[in-house]
Amino acid sequence: MWSSRRPHADELIDWAGQVLIDYLKPGPLELVNTADGELCHVRVARVAPLPAAVPRLVADALTQLRAAIEHTLFAEVEHQIGRRLDASEARRIEMPATTSNDGFSDWLRQRRRLDLLPLLDGSPLVARLRDLQPFNRRDADNHPLRVLAEHTNLAKHRTPAVAATFIAEVIPDVKDPDVVISPNSGRQVLAGDTLVTGPLYKQRPISIWPKVSIQRPHTETWHVLMKELGYVEEWVRTTAIPTLVTGTRDVSPLPPQIDVGVGYGDIQEALSVARFTPP
Repeated sequence: MWSSRRPHADELIDWAGQVLIDYLKPGPLELVNTADGELCHVRVARVAPLPAAVPRLVADALTQLRAAIEHTLFAEVEHQIGRRLDASEARRIEMPATTSNDGFSDWLRQRRRLDLLPLLDGSPLVARLRDLQPFNRRDADNHPLRVLAEHTNLAKHRTPAVAATFIAEVIPDVKDPDVVISPNSGRQVLAGDTLVTGPLYKQRPISIWPKVSIQRPHTETWHVLMKELGYVEEWVRTTAIPTLVTGTRDVSPLPPQIDVGVGYGDIQEALSVARFTPP
């Protein structure tokens, strides 16, 4: 069962990191030496299963980050029209993530948004939305909003996240031309994989560093899981939300950690005790 507390995005990311530390610290790989004539292969006998909490916490954190963007957009629309949105209007608020200018224009022209003045083309808020779109980068697939949208769409419709254990580095502690490191980057490490090969009767210390990666649904490329979370979180906090509210990211950055288990009189009081590192 999950904890009775309801963590926010920063706490979910910290929680995922702690689970990964507990998983990686004892070493998730069981290794075996296999003789082969005059050679010895260091092979993977077993890979410890990744805790089920990891993909679920990642999916929850990314969903919270996407919600933070859409809640900000919702509040900005209400602020600009000077009243609360009714139920029908509220359902029309969403953050687009388009990879072409034409796609963004099509999103704007959808009939259900035409009577919301802040979302009419030419408005300041639409200019802010356009500035945040993935099509503004040559590598649109690597844009944080595109990455966030694809991860959360996957979590919403199919599975929490696709995560796996990889080999980050295999480093001989002593350089030896007779020691050959097998290429294992770019794919999941599996039982039976050969990591190192060397002379049978020559002992050499080797450092093997595993890592946990997450697969992007739209590119099927793998990225270090915690770096992926940090990449998206930083963009949401320092670029997406400030741009939606002020039109620029050149403002004092929002702190990543506010204790949401405590009540505050107003946002200024909350910000005054916020921290830039998780608890």
